[in-house]
Amino acid sequence: MVTLSADAQSLSFIIDYQGLLSKSDPDISTVKIQFARNSRNVVKEITAKVTKQDTELAEVWSRLSQSQSKQLARGKLKLRILAPSGRKLEGRITPKMSCNTYQAVMSGLEALKPSMSVSAGSAIMHIQENGNIRYQVRLIGMESVVTSITIEGAPNKRDKRRRMTRMMNDYKKDKNSLDGWANGTYTKPNAREIYLLMRQQLYVNVATRNKRVSVLRGRITQILFHGHLARHIDHPIVMSPSMMTPPVRSGIAGHVWLDVDKACSLHYDMVVSGISSHHTDFSASIEESPDVRGRPHSILINRFTNNKALGVLSDLPDDFFYNLNFGNIFIKLTTKEHPTGVIQSNVTVPNQCFSKTSRKNNGDILEDMENNLVEEDISRRCNVDGVLYDDGDSWVPKAVKKCATCSCHRGRVICHEAVCPPVSCKDPVKLSGECCPTCISRNKIASGKCFFHGDKRQHHVGTMWYPYVPPFGYSTCAICSCVPGRNEYNCTRIRCPKLDCPDPIRLRGTDCCKVCPVKPVTLTRKSKNVQQDAPKKGDCSVGGKRFDNGEEWNPRITNFGTEKCVTCKCKNGKAKCRRPRCPRLHCRRKTRPSGSCCRVCADGKNGRKDRKRKNRRRKGKAGRNASKLF
Repeated sequence: MVTLSADAQSLSFIIDYQGLLSKSDPDISTVKIQFARNSRNVVKEITAKVTKQDTELAEVWSRLSQSQSKQLARGKLKLRILAPSGRKLEGRITPKMSCNTYQAVMSGLEALKPSMSVSAGSAIMHIQENGNIRYQVRLIGMESVVTSITIEGAPNKRDKRRRMTRMMNDYKKDKNSLDGWANGTYTKPNAREIYLLMRQQLYVNVATRNKRVSVLRGRITQILFHGHLARHIDHPIVMSPSMMTPPVRSGIAGHVWLDVDKACSLHYDMVVSGISSHHTDFSASIEESPDVRGRPHSILINRFTNNKALGVLSDLPDDFFYNLNFGNIFIKLTTKEHPTGVIQSNVTVPNQCFSKTSRKNNGDILEDMENNLVEEDISRRCNVDGVLYDDGDSWVPKAVKKCATCSCHRGRVICHEAVCPPVSCKDPVKLSGECCPTCISRNKIASGKCFFHGDKRQHHVGTMWYPYVPPFGYSTCAICSCVPGRNEYNCTRIRCPKLDCPDPIRLRGTDCCKVCPVKPVTLTRKSKNVQQDAPKKGDCSVGGKRFDNGEEWNPRITNFGTEKCVTCKCKNGKAKCRRPRCPRLHCRRKTRPSGSCCRVCADGKNGRKDRKRKNRRRKGKAGRNASKLF
């Protein structure tokens, strides 16, 4: 192990060895310790006395020159030990290699002349095997032309700074913007510079045309490796005051890594700069965009240690992963002085977890059930004991003693009592938190649980349940169970038998499988006293009911009643259902009158169409008045 001194003038090293001295060597032998570029070019040679019982050797190389320091940092020197008998041990000296990441968050409040800037910067660095330093710098919200990006030390007593490298030649501006990237490699570090980097005594400084000394600055710190793969794939997401609406002159900056693992857990790693000297009470939140349908989901992060937050979030709603995949998520930092936020950024993390939503995961199971329900673009909330639920939300009711799950549908609360699948054992056991009994093999309960978003319950590994799909209720068309060792569930569809009839029907809306309709009995001539009920040509049979050719009706949907806004018509043996076409509205506030199937503007106007008609009338009148003048 080789260690450089703080002044970079000497090199201390400790060597652990075995089998260096042979039997022919004296008990106390003098060995040579050589630092060489190759077999002939020896840069430094030190002698030391060792015994056959020794397994460790410690020495110091003093008066290290600058050229020797550069050769050492770039891995061009070898360490060689020679015994009197000719035996030798040899190995190349390289900088300390690790999977750790070096980072810097540059903010206005950390600049040499602190300012309440809207700009922010982020830098990531890695030490390569040959001693080179690979860097990537991102600047956002710049208000002036960038003139300098440097890695440098802290100012000395004379207020002078030792610049290690300039990265301005690698800076590429974004199109039509002052923001940009600096990607490159520092290929000439010496041993002291690597030593200062590992000791976290270097800074990234950014200067602009308006602020030529420092507009952004941040200390380079080391992040210990913990398996966060996002650190080695992408640059962190930069959080800037310029991304707030309107921009906030806070002088604070931050960056964050986000990653979704195979178990659909969200890993976050956040660093904030410029917060400690001016703010004491702060927290971060990961929020869905207000533009998403329904109630936006928000996650609060308030456990910061030295302006850093690291953690894992599990059991997140599936719609959250959908919005995370398509860029409808924002991450924001709020303080006591700025409760609406000081820095934020839009977030996009590609993932496949949104495909496991209870609705999408069972879409193939209940595809025919969903076709029976006509979706409307209406958001009606349900108020339950002072808690507002959005249309489509489900929850476990507190007031109901029986095991049930409720959901909100068009402003109505619909509750369904749990339906349990059959068990194959004689003495099933009902575990805590479960609604249905289950069979326990050899009186052993498997460890682990999984969260099912449909019924909002934690299920034990080894149990089976029918999925709850709001607003339809419990579907007996599938069986769900937990995947052992992972916080995931798997639902398997029940196979329906093949039917030989051309037009199978579903007797009830909640039935899993279709059946062949029962053919009406054609009475013979002998039974003249009984009224015949044979189907006529062109009639339709829907849901066990028969409709004449040309007949119209409103369909009845199980659990919801008659759908008055849908009209079905029998035509030549085929039933077609339609809903009325509603006019397109251009107003902000819309309402639905009682008994109407279409929404109207709350102010009684049609918005842009009315304005267009008025403009046409005005133009027509102006034209007629103009014609009278000639």
